[in-house]
Amino acid sequence: MARLKPARTLCALLLAGMLVSATASAQDPLVVRYSVGDSAEDARYHYYTAMLQLALDKTTPEFGPYRLQAVDAGITQQRGFALIREGRMLDVVWGMTSRERETETLAVPVPLQKGLLGVRVLLVKQAGADRFQGVDSLARLANYTGVQGTGWPDNEILRANGLNLVTSSRYESLFEMLRHGRADYFPRSITEIWDELKSPLGKDLTLLEHLVLRYRMPIYFFVSPDNETLFRRLQTGLGRARADGSFDALFKRHPGNAAALAFLRRSDRRWLELEPHDPAPSVARLDSADWYRPPPP
Repeated sequence: MARLKPARTLCALLLAGMLVSATASAQDPLVVRYSVGDSAEDARYHYYTAMLQLALDKTTPEFGPYRLQAVDAGITQQRGFALIREGRMLDVVWGMTSRERETETLAVPVPLQKGLLGVRVLLVKQAGADRFQGVDSLARLANYTGVQGTGWPDNEILRANGLNLVTSSRYESLFEMLRHGRADYFPRSITEIWDELKSPLGKDLTLLEHLVLRYRMPIYFFVSPDNETLFRRLQTGLGRARADGSFDALFKRHPGNAAALAFLRRSDRRWLELEPHDPAPSVARLDSADWYRPPPP
């Protein structure tokens, strides 16, 4: 049998190695890194990671396998967006949209909460909660001070509608400020407040049942401007999930959303409508199917 010359043997081995490497790389899962928030008590991320997994599952046949990787708590929302802009540590974040965020990152324009993040109820101290019973207008609410996270996009909406705010960059400190009287109320999403009330964050706090704020502010996934592949994958996956009903199924069965929808079915609410402030470009392009419509005031 003829023997290969050394040069040919080396070439054959290199080619075989390249083929094995290419095959292995084709099977390597895409690692998608996300933040679990800046507090061990923050349970808000569970719904968004479930929606992220749904979108990635829907696109595995053409985009390939993936693996979600949680980054330890301690990253504030502002820091998360900065990391996405820089293409470091994180591959995806979620949050309220804004003109700035849509300019500096790639926003996947599918409202993950169907607008419920902009339906807000007020968290207040149990002691003295009755002083809010006469609050039935934005003008009267303006006599009190709300607390919000530093850099949250809806801060401008609240201020533009005449409301007074103080802010903090730490999620847990927002509840501490309310408990210690440095603020009078904390506007919470109707989908988020239930877990917060059951956790240590909700100690000595209660929900005002009669008052609801509403403004149009969707929450999206955002990725780095340099990661168009992940952007296309998430947009495609969420589109398929909406088309086949799995998006709505996840939306309705999530405990926070289920509690929110039950709360909104009651008619004894005072709805305060807030005017938008410099809305992000994508908001005008959304259609009625993108929003959950609560009962009219």
